[in-house]
Amino acid sequence: MASTSAEMSQEQAQRLFENGGFLFIPNLPTGFEFGIDYNSWKTGPKFKGVKMIPPGCHFIFVSCSGGQGGQAPRIGFFHYFQPKELVVKNWNEESEDLVDETDQEKVERIRLDLRNLDQYLGAYPFENYKTWFSLTYLIDAALIKRLEPEIQRISAQCDLVSKEFEELGASGQRVDRQNPVRVRYSDSQGLPIMHLKPGSEIRFTAIPSADLDQCTVSERTARSMDLGFALRGMLATYEHPKQLLGELQFAYVCFLVGHVFEAFEQWKLLIGVFCKCEEALGELSDFFAEFIMVLHFQLKTTPQEFFVDIVANNNFLAMTLSNFFLLLDSSDSASVQLKRKGARFKNALSVKYGWDFDSVSDEYKPVVVE
Repeated sequence: MASTSAEMSQEQAQRLFENGGFLFIPNLPTGFEFGIDYNSWKTGPKFKGVKMIPPGCHFIFVSCSGGQGGQAPRIGFFHYFQPKELVVKNWNEESEDLVDETDQEKVERIRLDLRNLDQYLGAYPFENYKTWFSLTYLIDAALIKRLEPEIQRISAQCDLVSKEFEELGASGQRVDRQNPVRVRYSDSQGLPIMHLKPGSEIRFTAIPSADLDQCTVSERTARSMDLGFALRGMLATYEHPKQLLGELQFAYVCFLVGHVFEAFEQWKLLIGVFCKCEEALGELSDFFAEFIMVLHFQLKTTPQEFFVDIVANNNFLAMTLSNFFLLLDSSDSASVQLKRKGARFKNALSVKYGWDFDSVSDEYKPVVVE
């Protein structure tokens, strides 16, 4: 891991050592991919964790060594570090997971011995911290607790269990005198019926749907054109509007760093709603100004290989933002500051990606829903 000597004085390093957080993993095998935030490395024989972790939101992940020199899917977790906090995890080979150290006396012994353990701890790479902060500044401890899976592990690969295991548990796998026949459930194609393991899903906010059966024709048309009702429904589940933008950041990090495809889908769904809320532009000007800022930092840091996915499917992002900029330009209620920020963002994207936002697709022209 990178040294801090070329980037900060000994006094600064000492201050960070005293006030930064610590992550200690005593038994992570050599050759694993280990990462924190925007950085990853291959573990060496002396590696036991990270020191000088800035207070705030961080994402820690590992990947086992796969066959033929490859890497297994990433697993990780979010943690909101407090100043001087020590987090101790152990690698469980059987479950292939990082688990909490539950022996508090052992944790305290490690804390008292941190200076001697310093040689095994890599320094947090501060050269990338500004970028990481720009992607996560709205994610706090409460939001992590709300959104993370119940098992507190985020995996790039879905945790699946068979229907028979879900109903019968481990006993359904045994064949003996009491269980002479092994139960197997299969679908119409003869494939095993698999479900997501309970507690493994990221608990994203559901996007409210319009109850069109109870609406008049004009109301149906309005709800198909303006998703303000969906935005307000999601905001009602949070204490502050910016927390929903924190969820947008959470989803993006899960996709970008955790490689979770479902998070990418939630990210797109949220943007799709935010960009189709004409009536809310005036009432929630501060929310939309912050939305522009969040999306600006995300697109600024998106690697090329991920950007290809983001603009795929008829350039989802360009088409969605075209609608947002059109609504913003024509809004009578949006603040002057929001309109200016939107115009600057539109121009920056046009210059960087060559997108013509003034060519709005037919998708966003008014449609009467009968």
